Amino acid sequence: MSWLKRLFGPRREPTPLLALEAAAPVPPWALELLEAVQKVGRAQARAVARIEALESKLEGGFSDLRSTANSRPAGAPCFDEVLDAMDTLDEACRALEDGGNAHAAQGLRGVVDRLQRFLTRTGLTRIAEPPLPMDGRLFRVVGIVQRHDLADGAPAQVVRAAALAGERVVREGEVLINRRP
Repeated sequence: MSWLKRLFGPRREPTPLLALEAAAPVPPWALELLEAVQKVGRAQARAVARIEALESKLEGGFSDLRSTANSRPAGAPCFDEVLDAMDTLDEACRALEDGGNAHAAQGLRGVVDRLQRFLTRTGLTRIAEPPLPMDGRLFRVVGIVQRHDLADGAPAQVVRAAALAGERVVREGEVLINRRP
Protein backbone atom coordinates (compact mmCIF):
# COMPACT_ATOMS: atom_id res chain seq x y z
CA MET A 1 0.00 0.00 0.00
CA SER A 2 2.86 2.39 0.66
CA TRP A 3 3.83 2.49 -3.00
CA LEU A 4 0.27 3.46 -3.88
CA LYS A 5 0.41 6.31 -1.35
CA ARG A 6 3.70 7.50 -2.80
CA LEU A 7 2.36 7.26 -6.34
CA PHE A 8 -1.04 8.91 -5.79
CA GLY A 9 -0.40 10.85 -2.57
CA PRO A 10 0.35 14.57 -2.31
CA ARG A 11 3.46 15.55 -4.14
CA ARG A 12 6.47 16.89 -2.33
CA GLU A 13 8.65 19.51 -3.84
CA PRO A 14 11.77 18.05 -5.43
CA THR A 15 15.04 18.85 -3.77
CA PRO A 16 16.92 21.56 -5.61
CA LEU A 17 19.78 20.35 -7.79
CA LEU A 18 22.24 22.73 -6.14
CA ALA A 19 21.54 21.19 -2.75
CA LEU A 20 22.36 17.73 -4.11
CA GLU A 21 25.60 18.88 -5.68
CA ALA A 22 26.77 20.66 -2.61
CA ALA A 23 26.01 17.69 -0.39
CA ALA A 24 28.16 15.11 -2.21
CA PRO A 25 31.52 16.07 -3.72
CA VAL A 26 32.51 14.02 -6.77
CA PRO A 27 35.49 11.74 -6.08
CA PRO A 28 38.30 11.80 -8.69
CA TRP A 29 37.88 8.09 -9.56
CA ALA A 30 34.24 8.76 -10.57
CA LEU A 31 35.38 11.13 -13.32
CA GLU A 32 37.78 8.49 -14.63
CA LEU A 33 34.98 5.92 -14.50
CA LEU A 34 32.64 8.28 -16.37
CA GLU A 35 35.25 8.82 -19.07
CA ALA A 36 35.85 5.05 -19.40
CA VAL A 37 32.09 4.37 -19.68
CA GLN A 38 31.79 7.03 -22.37
CA LYS A 39 34.70 5.49 -24.31
CA VAL A 40 33.14 2.04 -24.06
CA GLY A 41 29.80 3.44 -25.25
CA ARG A 42 31.44 5.05 -28.28
CA ALA A 43 33.37 1.84 -29.07
CA GLN A 44 30.16 -0.18 -28.81
CA ALA A 45 28.38 2.22 -31.17
CA ARG A 46 31.24 1.86 -33.69
CA ALA A 47 31.13 -1.93 -33.37
CA VAL A 48 27.35 -1.98 -33.91
CA ALA A 49 27.77 0.21 -37.00
CA ARG A 50 30.42 -2.19 -38.37
CA ILE A 51 28.22 -5.21 -37.69
CA GLU A 52 25.28 -3.57 -39.47
CA ALA A 53 27.51 -2.74 -42.43
CA LEU A 54 28.75 -6.36 -42.57
CA GLU A 55 25.19 -7.69 -42.33
CA SER A 56 24.06 -5.49 -45.21
CA LYS A 57 27.05 -6.59 -47.31
CA LEU A 58 26.35 -10.22 -46.47
CA GLU A 59 22.68 -9.89 -47.38
CA GLY A 60 23.65 -8.10 -50.59
CA GLY A 61 25.99 -10.98 -51.43
CA PHE A 62 23.25 -13.50 -50.78
CA SER A 63 20.82 -11.58 -52.95
CA ASP A 64 23.42 -11.57 -55.74
CA LEU A 65 23.82 -15.32 -55.34
CA ARG A 66 20.05 -15.82 -55.37
CA SER A 67 19.68 -13.75 -58.53
CA THR A 68 22.39 -15.72 -60.34
CA ALA A 69 21.04 -19.04 -59.07
CA ASN A 70 17.51 -18.19 -60.17
CA SER A 71 18.47 -16.81 -63.56
CA ARG A 72 17.86 -19.17 -66.46
CA PRO A 73 19.15 -18.96 -69.97
CA ALA A 74 16.61 -17.66 -72.46
CA GLY A 75 14.35 -20.42 -73.68
CA ALA A 76 15.22 -22.80 -70.83
CA PRO A 77 12.11 -24.59 -69.62
CA CYS A 78 10.82 -23.98 -66.11
CA PHE A 79 9.77 -27.14 -64.30
CA ASP A 80 8.61 -25.52 -61.05
CA GLU A 81 4.95 -26.25 -61.78
CA VAL A 82 5.67 -29.90 -62.55
CA LEU A 83 7.80 -30.29 -59.41
CA ASP A 84 5.12 -28.61 -57.26
CA ALA A 85 2.47 -30.90 -58.77
CA MET A 86 4.60 -33.94 -57.98
CA ASP A 87 4.95 -32.77 -54.36
CA THR A 88 1.17 -32.41 -54.16
CA LEU A 89 0.70 -35.90 -55.64
CA ASP A 90 3.15 -37.33 -53.09
CA GLU A 91 1.18 -35.73 -50.27
CA ALA A 92 -2.08 -37.08 -51.71
CA CYS A 93 -0.55 -40.58 -51.87
CA ARG A 94 0.48 -40.33 -48.22
CA ALA A 95 -3.02 -39.22 -47.23
CA LEU A 96 -4.66 -42.03 -49.22
CA GLU A 97 -2.33 -44.66 -47.75
CA ASP A 98 -3.01 -43.38 -44.23
CA GLY A 99 -6.75 -43.50 -44.99
CA GLY A 100 -6.55 -47.11 -46.11
CA ASN A 101 -7.10 -46.53 -49.83
CA ALA A 102 -4.00 -48.25 -51.19
CA HIS A 103 -5.38 -48.73 -54.73
CA ALA A 104 -5.91 -45.01 -55.32
CA ALA A 105 -2.50 -44.28 -53.82
CA GLN A 106 -0.93 -46.82 -56.17
CA GLY A 107 -2.60 -45.11 -59.15
CA LEU A 108 -1.26 -41.72 -58.11
CA ARG A 109 2.20 -43.23 -57.59
CA GLY A 110 2.02 -44.35 -61.24
CA VAL A 111 1.41 -40.75 -62.31
CA VAL A 112 4.34 -39.57 -60.16
CA ASP A 113 6.57 -42.25 -61.73
CA ARG A 114 5.63 -41.11 -65.26
CA LEU A 115 6.41 -37.50 -64.38
CA GLN A 116 9.68 -38.67 -62.82
CA ARG A 117 10.69 -40.40 -66.06
CA PHE A 118 9.81 -37.23 -67.99
CA LEU A 119 12.05 -35.14 -65.73
CA THR A 120 14.87 -37.66 -66.06
CA ARG A 121 14.71 -37.40 -69.87
CA THR A 122 15.01 -33.62 -69.61
CA GLY A 123 18.10 -33.89 -67.40
CA LEU A 124 16.55 -33.18 -64.00
CA THR A 125 16.86 -35.48 -61.01
CA ARG A 126 14.12 -35.15 -58.38
CA ILE A 127 15.14 -36.22 -54.89
CA ALA A 128 12.04 -36.91 -52.82
CA GLU A 129 13.81 -38.77 -49.99
CA PRO A 130 16.64 -37.03 -48.11
CA PRO A 131 19.90 -38.96 -48.01
CA LEU A 132 21.22 -40.10 -44.63
CA PRO A 133 23.04 -38.19 -43.30
CA MET A 134 20.96 -35.31 -44.57
CA ASP A 135 22.69 -33.03 -47.07
CA GLY A 136 22.22 -29.38 -46.10
CA ARG A 137 22.98 -28.38 -49.67
CA LEU A 138 19.87 -30.18 -50.91
CA PHE A 139 17.38 -29.95 -48.05
CA ARG A 140 16.41 -27.23 -45.60
CA VAL A 141 14.64 -28.02 -42.32
CA VAL A 142 11.35 -26.10 -42.12
CA GLY A 143 9.68 -27.69 -39.11
CA ILE A 144 9.48 -30.52 -36.63
CA VAL A 145 7.14 -33.42 -35.95
CA GLN A 146 6.98 -35.89 -33.09
CA ARG A 147 7.21 -39.54 -34.09
CA HIS A 148 8.29 -42.27 -31.71
CA ASP A 149 9.40 -44.65 -34.47
CA LEU A 150 12.21 -42.36 -35.72
CA ALA A 151 15.45 -41.23 -34.14
CA ASP A 152 15.72 -37.69 -32.84
CA GLY A 153 16.79 -35.34 -35.66
CA ALA A 154 15.99 -37.81 -38.44
CA PRO A 155 14.06 -36.50 -41.46
CA ALA A 156 10.42 -37.46 -40.93
CA GLN A 157 8.66 -36.05 -43.99
CA VAL A 158 9.64 -34.32 -47.22
CA VAL A 159 7.51 -31.23 -47.75
CA ARG A 160 9.19 -30.17 -50.99
CA ALA A 161 11.47 -32.39 -53.08
CA ALA A 162 14.89 -31.19 -54.19
CA ALA A 163 15.90 -31.12 -57.85
CA LEU A 164 19.31 -31.39 -59.48
CA ALA A 165 20.50 -30.67 -62.99
CA GLY A 166 23.67 -32.74 -63.09
CA GLU A 167 25.48 -31.70 -59.90
CA ARG A 168 23.86 -28.23 -59.73
CA VAL A 169 21.01 -27.72 -57.26
CA VAL A 170 18.04 -26.36 -59.21
CA ARG A 171 15.56 -26.47 -56.37
CA GLU A 172 16.19 -26.75 -52.65
CA GLY A 173 14.07 -29.30 -50.84
CA GLU A 174 12.27 -28.82 -47.53
CA VAL A 175 11.87 -31.43 -44.80
CA LEU A 176 10.30 -31.86 -41.39
CA ILE A 177 12.57 -33.50 -38.84
CA ASN A 178 11.68 -35.65 -35.86
CA ARG A 179 11.97 -34.33 -32.30
CA ARG A 180 11.15 -36.67 -29.49
CA PRO A 181 9.31 -35.16 -26.53
